Amino acid sequence: MFNPNSLEDILAAEIQDLYSAETQLIKGLPKLAQAASYTELVAAFEAHLEETRSHLERLQEFSYLLEIASAESVHEEDEEAIDDLDLVYAA
Repeated sequence: MFNPNSLEDILAAEIQDLYSAETQLIKGLPKLAQAASYTELVAAFEAHLEETRSHLERLQEFSYLLEIASAESVHEEDEEAIDDLDLVYAA
């Protein structure tokens, strides 16, 4: 259970969660784009991927400026969920 001692702890936890989410999207969106059959959908996934990369860069900047350790590793269960995309779209 997360027991924050300060607002800084809450901010750090939120930035780490956002970092993890953006990292997962960067891994998952290319798989979704590859599996898409409509060109408009492929373009939307690719555009979203570029936006997500810029979000990740900003989170890295915030982490550096605020001296917050970024969550650079994706949780194992999240990695498994991303890998499951391969199984779903390979069928």
